[in-house]
Amino acid sequence: QSADGTGRRGERIAARWLRRRGFRILDRNVRRGRYEIDILAVAPEGRALVVVEVKSGRAGFERLAGKVDRTKRRRIAAVAADVMAGRTDVPIRFDVVLVQFEGDGRWRLRHLPSAFDHGD
Repeated sequence: QSADGTGRRGERIAARWLRRRGFRILDRNVRRGRYEIDILAVAPEGRALVVVEVKSGRAGFERLAGKVDRTKRRRIAAVAADVMAGRTDVPIRFDVVLVQFEGDGRWRLRHLPSAFDHGD
């Protein structure tokens, strides 16, 4: 996610939304070199580590989702592999949260659980 206000605002909204649904947020903006994981969380059922990519802006959901292309997915998976080095006992899931900003400060959110696999 870009460092602009829109991106950071989207990440804050996504983290709050996930927390309210039982996710435990472990960390945000986990960097490895030039790449990062927006949100690292534990799923509500407590069995999976969830790597969350957040995309936000005024574009529609489909366009926002399209920004999580193959290159982006591979970079996220590489950071996750580095973070999880040696931890093969923990299942990992890759989710995407899309935050669409509308006028008057309103927003809509779409959560895509298991949006991609580490091999995508």
